[in-house]
Amino acid sequence: MLYAQWQSSSVDEDAPDTRVFYIRSANGKNWLAPVALTEKCGNVIKTSGGWCSDGEILVAYINVWPAGDNGPTAGFTEYITSSDGITWQLPLPVTDRTGDTIPGIIEQDVHALPGGRLLAAFHIQPGLVAMPYYTDNRLGESGWRAGKMDSVLLTENGTGRAIEPGWFYRRDSAIIMVFRDQAGSYKKLVSVSYDNGSS
Repeated sequence: MLYAQWQSSSVDEDAPDTRVFYIRSANGKNWLAPVALTEKCGNVIKTSGGWCSDGEILVAYINVWPAGDNGPTAGFTEYITSSDGITWQLPLPVTDRTGDTIPGIIEQDVHALPGGRLLAAFHIQPGLVAMPYYTDNRLGESGWRAGKMDSVLLTENGTGRAIEPGWFYRRDSAIIMVFRDQAGSYKKLVSVSYDNGSS
């Protein structure tokens, strides 16, 4: 079964009425009707965080943004699981290796390296700095660790320049993570890991 997930608002991005939806298909051509994964949540905005699966259990990540006077503030990521793609368990927070909730949201989908390690990037507070994270937990519910980065590029107001990351695995076993530059350089930023995402 194939699954697609997205978020939708009546006007603008990450608006108060934002909801996360998903859709299923057995063949990629014919899709069932969209189903809401979240509802409107008052003072909280929930956005799409992507998927993970071990082939038996499907995990949906939901980004949770408490709303402040000036819009969404520091967020975190929850996950919900399903064994049939229809019935979902109650949400729980995604945690690090010490069991604490990670103070950030998953910016792009979680994907597995050839050895099974999961790799993603979280936007971490303060300043929404995109940081690579990895875990050896097969469903990505817990055990996340920040990949070590020697330097982080910041804009003049202290927010992260590197946003909206995506990554690919190169033939020489290097992991290439590509970012959009929020500083307006109209160039891509890139970070490379040669040690399975640890640095």
